[in-house]
Amino acid sequence: MLQSMKTTHRGWKIVYSLIALILTANYLFIYEYMIGFEGARLALLGFVLFRDRLKSIGPLLRELLRRIWPYWVVTAGFLYWRLFIFEGARNATNAAKLAGTYLADLRHMSIRVIVETTKDFLSTTIFAWFVSPYQAFSTSTYTDLAMALLLAAAVAILVLLYTAIFKRRSGADYDEPEISRLMRQFLWLGAVVTVCAVAPVIASGRQVDLYDSYKSYGLHPIAGAILFVAGLLLMFQASFRRLILIGLIAVSVSTQILNADYWGRLWDYQREMWWQVTWRAPDIKDGTLAIAYLPDGYRLQQDYEIWGPLNLIYNPQPTSIPAIQSEVLTTDTAYDILKQDVLNNHDRDIKMHRDFNNLLLISMPTISTCIHVIDGSLPVYSEYDDLLVQQVGGYSHIDRIVTSGTAPVPPAPIFGSEPEHDWCYYYQKASLARQAGDWQEVGKLYDKTIALGLEARDTAELIPFFEGLVNLRRYDEARTLYNTQIKGREKLRFPLCNFLAKDPGYLPDFHYDYKMIYQILCNS
Repeated sequence: MLQSMKTTHRGWKIVYSLIALILTANYLFIYEYMIGFEGARLALLGFVLFRDRLKSIGPLLRELLRRIWPYWVVTAGFLYWRLFIFEGARNATNAAKLAGTYLADLRHMSIRVIVETTKDFLSTTIFAWFVSPYQAFSTSTYTDLAMALLLAAAVAILVLLYTAIFKRRSGADYDEPEISRLMRQFLWLGAVVTVCAVAPVIASGRQVDLYDSYKSYGLHPIAGAILFVAGLLLMFQASFRRLILIGLIAVSVSTQILNADYWGRLWDYQREMWWQVTWRAPDIKDGTLAIAYLPDGYRLQQDYEIWGPLNLIYNPQPTSIPAIQSEVLTTDTAYDILKQDVLNNHDRDIKMHRDFNNLLLISMPTISTCIHVIDGSLPVYSEYDDLLVQQVGGYSHIDRIVTSGTAPVPPAPIFGSEPEHDWCYYYQKASLARQAGDWQEVGKLYDKTIALGLEARDTAELIPFFEGLVNLRRYDEARTLYNTQIKGREKLRFPLCNFLAKDPGYLPDFHYDYKMIYQILCNS
């Protein structure tokens, strides 16, 4: 739109205007919260018209309306479709429900919009320079931090060289009155563009949360934030401007690099988790409700981060309903598990049937441990398991895993090549053999880990091997394993012995020596 105003060629004016209208319709249907850009459009258009020639209010408003009405028509068309035609399957995007919330408590909601818009304006323009870098710096490894700072320094040097060369070639040297004018323009334009960007997000019941890197509501206000920060920079003396600018660029570059490192690690942990699931589960029954609970800082945020990979692996054929369902574990969904709910709804236009009677709980207590598939009939909890996991672990049905057959191979373009067969591989295979009651196989796997010199990543991962040794009547080895690695682990033994206080009721052909296991594990 602005380019169409700059050019004097009529043909290019038409081309630029048409492109602008097409892009307007396009972005609204992709990401509706960016509708605040229309406020930014109005501010920028008014600024350009005022700067060029229109200084009085009446002619300025008439020219604004003459130029902006095509964009408003496109926006009005989108709003009509969004409010009266579109049928939202998600409560979060239900316009009628949102309107009802405002009508029910208009005063509170109006105050909320004002206060939260102010807070998010500050978060986007000012606090983001401190909160996000602090999070990235405090959670990064020394190696990642050193690499990020090195690259940031390289970028800062390149910027210094560029500005020096640009200044020498252009001869640009603004005087203080010109800098003061630019400062005022950047500040108010940046403030208006940022507020216009965040206001629709706030009005829809959301907010820019700097502590939640998963959300993207702070993405589209970037243009306004840049203008506003540039205005703030111009408030400083000339000797400080370049120093502060280089500092901000260095902080930005290092933060983005560390952020990329974080998401790379998260995907690495997820890929390893799904490979371990295939080692543990040859197949998973249709209708299973899987929950995967990763360590703090790497928690999955959406259910499709679980059922997506699982169905890509176990049920790759096209389907309208995921064969394996999922949910994320929160305090809210924990109640659904405790109540054994059966929920039918839509999630982003996908029909979901979540039967919490078919729960299969997968826990990864720390980033260095293996995944633990919780057996609700006799749950073994890690010392590092969240209490939320222990609260609902008794409802996990291990029989949702099919113990026979050959597990599918995760598609390499997505999940990469198979990790090396380290401790976690043998632990998963021992857990599978334990579920099937194949104690001979458990014993063989234990002997293999000893021969390879492998060590458990978590003491809880020794329990299947301990049970196998007892059930194979290798009592001396079982006692040695208990005395050397399990005995002092009260946080592991306490909940397990509480479950073992009564016979778990395994069938005779399971050959589970409950009394001896309890005696060694809980009475020694």
